[in-house]
Amino acid sequence: MVGVGNRTILTVTLHEPSFAIILDGFEYAGFESWLGVGKLHPQRFNFAKQCCEEVRARAGALQSAKLRVPISRSEIGAFHYPSRLCESVSNSRLLVVVATYNEIDNLPRLVLQISELLPDADVLVIDDASPDGTGNWCEQSAAQYPNLSVLHRSAKLGLGTAAVAGFKYAKDQGYDLVATMDADLSHDPKSLAEMFELSLHSDCADIGVFVGSRYVTGGGTEGWPFIRRLASRAVNKFARTMLKLKTYDNSGAFRIYRSSALDKIDLQQLRSTDFAYLEEILWRLSKQEVAMMEYPILFRNRELGRSKTNPILGLRVFWQIMMMGIGIWK
Repeated sequence: MVGVGNRTILTVTLHEPSFAIILDGFEYAGFESWLGVGKLHPQRFNFAKQCCEEVRARAGALQSAKLRVPISRSEIGAFHYPSRLCESVSNSRLLVVVATYNEIDNLPRLVLQISELLPDADVLVIDDASPDGTGNWCEQSAAQYPNLSVLHRSAKLGLGTAAVAGFKYAKDQGYDLVATMDADLSHDPKSLAEMFELSLHSDCADIGVFVGSRYVTGGGTEGWPFIRRLASRAVNKFARTMLKLKTYDNSGAFRIYRSSALDKIDLQQLRSTDFAYLEEILWRLSKQEVAMMEYPILFRNRELGRSKTNPILGLRVFWQIMMMGIGIWK
């Protein structure tokens, strides 16, 4: 049972994913009047109604209840708390770091969606001299998006070094939270907003990293060929085993870090400059006993532009994870 302000959230599990039931005295007529964001499948709605009726029966004097089903999908491994129910931590500053190389077809839409969903968040684009003008677009859009900044780099220097540059920028500018996400719209900004709201909840104050996860209940991928699904599962299983990580999605870039958690590691010690930094930073944070929470997300394959992954980079990730696991990398 979890308290939120002057409300109470009961967690009810009946051989199904958990539901958050908000019991609020006599304020509401019934949960049927509040559907939140999105619609329930008829079977899910009937099950939810049964849950609510059982809670009402057990609650006795509490005669009204509202049902809150997580925004993005019904089967979810972590609750979504609407911002109006969160105890106020609204002064937390969020920086969204997006590394780009030739993402002119995707970045404008991504920045627009982030600005609409998280108008108080700042976006830092780290562009590796994109020939298609991605970095120039950022400069030209400064008036339209005052919360948008760009860091120009002279060449393709790797995803890992881009993330470290973003973390250092966040620390220098005093941000409380740093999000990383792909520029190609594979990561849904709506999920970013949900993860951000979750990070503000008092019960999550001790969580240092919120991991957008494809591999917990409610998460998944869309549009991937079989070989890519197999490779992703393999690298995540390998990382979980070799590095003794508790998280299931260790290769995804969709995360929110608390700056206080990042302060516990020396970013200069990160050895990987490419994709393996994703496993490495979780490994280093876990050695500092930083608490982590996985939040289910749906990863959609990019529609525009070219993927930056290739078999050589994939093999390098396995190799670098092994270097960490056997103790060559400290």
